[in-house]
Amino acid sequence: MVKIIRVNIRVKYRVNIKVKLNFTQKTSHCVCVHCSELSAVTEMERLLQVIQNIEAENKNLLVNPVVELKRDDEEEHKGSDLFRELVERKTLEEHTNFSQFEILNLWHKVEPKIGAHRRRGPRPKVSYLDSMIILLIFYKSALDFDHIAAFINKKSNTIVNAINRIRPLVLEALTESWWSQRRRPVPVPESDYPHIGLLIDSTSLQVFRPKGRFEEAIAYYDGKNKMYALKKEVAVMATEPHFALFSSDGFVGSKHDYSYFVENYAVYLDYLKKTTEEKRALLNDRHAFWSVCQDKGYIGPAEDTREIRRIIPRKNVRSIEDSSFNNYISGLRGNVERFFGRLKMLWKISKVFLDVFYCN
Repeated sequence: MVKIIRVNIRVKYRVNIKVKLNFTQKTSHCVCVHCSELSAVTEMERLLQVIQNIEAENKNLLVNPVVELKRDDEEEHKGSDLFRELVERKTLEEHTNFSQFEILNLWHKVEPKIGAHRRRGPRPKVSYLDSMIILLIFYKSALDFDHIAAFINKKSNTIVNAINRIRPLVLEALTESWWSQRRRPVPVPESDYPHIGLLIDSTSLQVFRPKGRFEEAIAYYDGKNKMYALKKEVAVMATEPHFALFSSDGFVGSKHDYSYFVENYAVYLDYLKKTTEEKRALLNDRHAFWSVCQDKGYIGPAEDTREIRRIIPRKNVRSIEDSSFNNYISGLRGNVERFFGRLKMLWKISKVFLDVFYCN
């Protein structure tokens, strides 16, 4: 007699693992494996351990597991026409910068936030998943809403409503997964300055000249780059994979990078304060905080940021030692510069943000 037991395991990314166990004995067994945030591979290892335990208890039992891995995307995203269309055309990554797996990974972080933001009224004309796809297309291409509407055969007002509906959900999900669980610093390998924890710099985002009196509009003028701009300060990990861990609110282009940092450096203190384990890893560095690496624009008295040490290139280079130090700091700082480069290359909205909203 053959008994068939089906084991449905619910794992991250909504992967259903269906396992059929064929038994050559009348005794029936119930196999249950519970999981939440574990990967499919880990769940399979746990399942195999359960099967081995069953075989150990019943030596005459033949267990023949047949495993099927299947995503339940078709049923779950039945109303997501844009998502399914881009997947079928194999152009999802081309339009959003994300693969199908990455889209679903992001979606399953956003989906639980929908209930708290849902409002009474008629059902939206665009599903929440498709709204997220539209938002990513908007960020990647920086097209105006009329062009996006023509691309997906929707009205412009529908596109605006979809973006306004999904944007706070995506922001909340990303803030929760990135800003609230930042990776801790680790010593910089093979360096005379292993205590550098963050690489900090600012970038200017060009905007149209604000309407109003010249005395008010001039506050947005960035004299260094000769344009009206908003600035953003970003802090990147000093070690691989060089993730961006902090991003400031925008500030006017005329404000100096150093002035903004001195006024707001307290936001980094909790992160830069060393833990007990980190102090042991840096026995030769007795300072209570990790240091930060910046460019020459942040030169100023050490008393301005008493808790944080700033590693900055030296001015008026007069020796080989000074030159070597500056070359090393410039090489390390290159990681935050490359972050800005990748950001503006992948997401055109970071270059024309207010231009787009000005047109719409």
